[in-house]
Amino acid sequence: MIAVALICCKNSLHQQKQAIKNDSLTSSVKNYDMEDEKIILEKGTTHELFIPNRGTSGLQLVFDLSDSSVASVDRKELPPDITKHLKPGDPLPAYYVVKGNNIGESKLIFSERRVGMPDSPNLPVKSYLIIVN
Repeated sequence: MIAVALICCKNSLHQQKQAIKNDSLTSSVKNYDMEDEKIILEKGTTHELFIPNRGTSGLQLVFDLSDSSVASVDRKELPPDITKHLKPGDPLPAYYVVKGNNIGESKLIFSERRVGMPDSPNLPVKSYLIIVN
């Protein structure tokens, strides 16, 4: 019985070390290589984004916008037509509206951060290149 407990403890430590190693590989959202999805907007128009959200797993969805003069991003409440099709236990996507403010380009990166751990690395989720004409 003690041997089983030691093996479980060893496996748990190995998993924790692997998680720390994986975190160090993605230590900053700026140091990863992810293909950008393009969003092309006319000045003054908007685009809706639905981003997967794992908020119940202790992760907070955050975003970084490289040039806020080109575009703005606002989190909104989910529209009722989206939520009425969800079943109990289904994850709720995060709903954002991107608006083109001025002509130019801006990079938008969504990432997850552990709640209550402000120094934890951001884990990249999705990356967009916003082009405003």
